[in-house]
Amino acid sequence: MTTMEHRRDEQLEPGSYAWWCQLATQVRGATLTEYNVPSCVETVRVGIEVGRYFGYTITPQPVTLMIATREWDEFVAEHGYVPEARQYGWSLGTHGGNIDSGGNAWGGHLAGLAPGGVYLDLSADQFDRPAKGLRVTGPMCAAGIDLEQLARGIVLESPDGTVIYRATATDDQAWRRFPAWTKRASVIRRCAGQAIRALTR
Repeated sequence: MTTMEHRRDEQLEPGSYAWWCQLATQVRGATLTEYNVPSCVETVRVGIEVGRYFGYTITPQPVTLMIATREWDEFVAEHGYVPEARQYGWSLGTHGGNIDSGGNAWGGHLAGLAPGGVYLDLSADQFDRPAKGLRVTGPMCAAGIDLEQLARGIVLESPDGTVIYRATATDDQAWRRFPAWTKRASVIRRCAGQAIRALTR
């Protein structure tokens, strides 16, 4: 359900789930050479370019997120309300919204859907909060996910099982007006080229 680990020299079949997970890791790494950690829109743009190079279409998909420690998630499931005491863990979420007046921030989160029902949150690591027990060290990937399922909501977990990741598709289109989506095409192409080289060498 989550990002898979592979040797850098391991050859994977393009279009396979394992290959998409590897693409996600390379795309995120390349994006971070030019952009700050909170860069979901830019990372999806890079992913789209890389996917296109290999003949695949990644469809951008805005989502709302709730990412929590397992303790927090289990407390809410059992008691039906959000705990105030931090001894029960932590959570972070995004709920969409308009771009701020300066055009520099959007309150949502952008993920992607790849062919074959592969869900890609290419920048899930921007929610990594190790001091809070929230360890999200790379992209989140899941197979067998279509838009209908995503609209109902999906639940993933980190490889070590300590973090619960909930995503639900939204129709928030404010990100399309965000400068991160509309500008700096040359930088996006440079990041994409770096990821492509890593995937083809």
